[in-house]
Amino acid sequence: MRILAVDDSPTFLELIRTIIEAEFAGAMVESTASLKRASEIVKANGCDAVVLELGEDDSELRQNFEEFRQEFPQLPIILSSIHGFDEQVQKAIELGAEGYVSKAHLHDELPSTLKSVLNALTYASSDSSLSNSLFREQTTKLSLPSHREVVGKIVRYIAQLIHAFNICTSREQMRVVLAVEEALVNAMYHGNLGVASDLRGVDDEAYFQLIHQRTTDPHYADRRVELTITVTNSLAKFVIRDQGAGFDVGQIPDPREDQNLELSHGRGIFLMRTFMDEVIFNSTGNEVIMIKYKSDHINRSSDSMIWTAVENTEHLRRES
Repeated sequence: MRILAVDDSPTFLELIRTIIEAEFAGAMVESTASLKRASEIVKANGCDAVVLELGEDDSELRQNFEEFRQEFPQLPIILSSIHGFDEQVQKAIELGAEGYVSKAHLHDELPSTLKSVLNALTYASSDSSLSNSLFREQTTKLSLPSHREVVGKIVRYIAQLIHAFNICTSREQMRVVLAVEEALVNAMYHGNLGVASDLRGVDDEAYFQLIHQRTTDPHYADRRVELTITVTNSLAKFVIRDQGAGFDVGQIPDPREDQNLELSHGRGIFLMRTFMDEVIFNSTGNEVIMIKYKSDHINRSSDSMIWTAVENTEHLRRES
């Protein structure tokens, strides 16, 4: 595995190298202070992902990022920033970055984010032995335990399904996989296990200890996540429902607001909404519907209208 770190701080470059080499056996980390040099390194040596520090808000930097993204459209980019989840980070994600880690929480966030992005890349790159012209519609219903390890198998299957139906490009497949992974983990941890999201980033050790405790507590451990996957020739639709108490989506802190820039929770829903075309929560907050439209059906074919014309999510769930 080869990772390229781009940061104008030698201290942070060394920290990124140390974290990655400690977490990923055999990983090679190259580093540079500029995107221009990063482009040269990728062309010469290739890499599996880039960890990019955006720095101060700068129009030239933003332009350089857009050019780099266009030059390497399939290369996963994970952003880092000392300023939190600010407007520049949000814009870069909208322009095509796949993830974000706070410099204040690199040790906790970088390994898991990098692992998710690299797994999503692998799944999106997997080939299908069947021609997409053979497929018309596929619906799969799954009942999942609240175990993080099952998520990888599910998103791998989803990536293969999206590829078989030729819903979107490999890079967009990767972003769909990341959105579904985020939604599934939210349903397991915050929904079924009832672990508060605001504990993350404040006391990560307590956060993961509580998750572990509740996976062995029958009151929580027996709860399931119901997942319905529907893929047609014009869209991919995911309905994810947990058995938790739900939550008020409107109370989730907006990561774009100044007072929330350093918060870990709230980013996931922002990424889901950025990576998918539609994200709809039910009134209870224990069900989310996510839709990705096929690139050449973005104006909503008759198939897509089957799903979007129904406002009541309970009725939609019964019909799926």
